[in-house]
Amino acid sequence: MFADPSFHEYVHPAHFMLFVEAAAKYRCHILVRKTGKASIRWMGKPGYTGKRGDLKAKTADAKDHPVAGLVCSPWLRPDAFSSSRLVDARKYWMESRHLITEPADRLGLDDRHAPSRCPTPYMVQTNPDHPHYGCLALVESGLFRPRYVHGDYDLFAIAPAGRAYDVEAAHAQARALRMGTHVAPQALGLAHRQQRQLANLEGPLAFQVSSFLNVRVCAHHPDMVGSLLVNHGEAVNLRKTTADPSALHRPDGARTRPDVLKPLAYEPVLAVMPRRNAHGQWAQILADQAAHEAFYQSA
Repeated sequence: MFADPSFHEYVHPAHFMLFVEAAAKYRCHILVRKTGKASIRWMGKPGYTGKRGDLKAKTADAKDHPVAGLVCSPWLRPDAFSSSRLVDARKYWMESRHLITEPADRLGLDDRHAPSRCPTPYMVQTNPDHPHYGCLALVESGLFRPRYVHGDYDLFAIAPAGRAYDVEAAHAQARALRMGTHVAPQALGLAHRQQRQLANLEGPLAFQVSSFLNVRVCAHHPDMVGSLLVNHGEAVNLRKTTADPSALHRPDGARTRPDVLKPLAYEPVLAVMPRRNAHGQWAQILADQAAHEAFYQSA
């Protein structure tokens, strides 16, 4: 059997064997979070690109909406979001607002040409007659013609094959890097330039695996910018911290114990393997924490 159709919620059918190649080349298991068919349907088309790690704005998710799967303004197109996602979409849109230019006019973007004098990496399509009205396009401060942004491949973890994987300790091996754009107007001050750079934590194999996948996708893609689909480190490395509940406050305000990691959220993922499993498949879906833990012990 080649691939279970349920895998296509996680990885584009044309990209599935590329993930298998990467897993075999680097002797690892690649765990991919659910991408969703709404975003996957835009992959491989000219004029579109995967969401970069610097952008927190959400993709539209209203069922059967024409812009579902694209990053969209929840203020211009609230109808493109489900009621359960709209509040978060507005929150994360505002967190990315410093990266986005929304023209005051209704002329909108010309998809054939790079916009002039854009101070930000992204622009909103403001032409109400455009099929992507309200959607976000990567323009890199006017260096690129618009590429509308869809969801990327979010890696949950990369687990070396042949030994048990300690997912709880994965963050300790991660490299602290920065991600985001270095392109900015000359007049932009240092503080604002630094604001465009975000923390990125990558495991030991993240660079090799992401580079391999992006290069292999690029070989079959009509647009190099559009082929960048793995753009940041694994989710297991990006865990936030919280105060240790057993810590006490000293008179100077410091706590007696360091902060601790928040519990890891074990979400459904597609685990792509370097060899076939007992069912003849190159991958399997880990639906819950029990499935995750059993897989890590036998990896």
